[in-house]
Amino acid sequence: IPIIGEATITSTSNTFKPVDIAVFPNPVDENTTIQYQSDGSPVSINLINMNGQLIRNIYKGSSKPGTNLMKWSGQKIPDGNYILTINSATFNRQFKIIK
Repeated sequence: IPIIGEATITSTSNTFKPVDIAVFPNPVDENTTIQYQSDGSPVSINLINMNGQLIRNIYKGSSKPGTNLMKWSGQKIPDGNYILTINSATFNRQFKIIK
């Protein structure tokens, strides 16, 4: 699995259910979990600031069908409000996070 930055990803289920992203804890810290549902399509997970600028590509690569969990360290981003986006060929999700 290609990893960009400080992220690892795993799958816990093989049943696709279209639900939004969960990020915890929020405000984020050095041990943040990003949870999302996927149909197995490759995904791109990005951190966008409130001006719409790309701050960081957190992950780009494969995902498993079902619930995917990713550990990410938000420690290196400045304090502020952000939008976490998860995009694939079949779905787009957004979630507001705070640092």
